[in-house]
Amino acid sequence: MEKIDIYDKNRRLTGKIVTRNKGKIDLKDGEYILLVKCWILNNNNEILLTQRRMDKYNGGMWEPTGGLASSGETSIQAIKRELLEEIGLDIQESKLQIVDKKIEKSCFKDVYLIKDDIKLAELKFNDGEVINAKYVTIDEFKQMINKKEINKWNESFLETYEKIIHNK
Repeated sequence: MEKIDIYDKNRRLTGKIVTRNKGKIDLKDGEYILLVKCWILNNNNEILLTQRRMDKYNGGMWEPTGGLASSGETSIQAIKRELLEEIGLDIQESKLQIVDKKIEKSCFKDVYLIKDDIKLAELKFNDGEVINAKYVTIDEFKQMINKKEINKWNESFLETYEKIIHNK
């Protein structure tokens, strides 16, 4: 059972900790959790996507690496843990660039970027959440969204991608 810290609307810890039960977290109005995700772009500006295990929530879907921050973790600690757990990537903090911070529903979402030529053969699916990985072009990414192979909420990365590519 994973323990999760609860934040207030100003992103301050409330001191309340909840247990994640079968992927669900019951939150009251004004309570927030912290979610982190990391987009990885190789030297060809292709996007690394991982595929969720079939029996997980959204099984078979493609996505960036990410998850919820556990109790006591900072955002950067959480994304480093998720990268190590899900794809065996022990990344230096200096390679992680925060590219977006959002508030959606009852969730603070911190979005990181790694711009590095990470080889697929280097990845290890340690925790069983991920079963596959691949690089896709931005056009393939858009097609995957249209085919519903990627959750629609990942569509927000398109704008971030353009900013990264055009150094805006």
